[in-house]
Amino acid sequence: MFTVRALLSEPGLGLQLVAPGREAELGLEVLWLHNTELPDPSPYIRASELVLTNGLWIGRVTPADFVHSLGRGALRDWSSD
Repeated sequence: MFTVRALLSEPGLGLQLVAPGREAELGLEVLWLHNTELPDPSPYIRASELVLTNGLWIGRVTPADFVHSLGRGALRDWSSD
């Protein structure tokens, strides 16, 4: 099973959790992977999806706004169940 926790545990990737507080969700299975440079990808993101980006949206939105839009997309998906 592919999880964010598994990614974080790979020392060669050098990843670090910067938004603690929802550690239980790190063990949920990642069902899909997206690459996006959209400043607001919320219409296209659902819960259990991982997003990769190069950050080309920087300068149009802040990193915090980008992450917030990802959360908005995932919450929309959960609320429609």
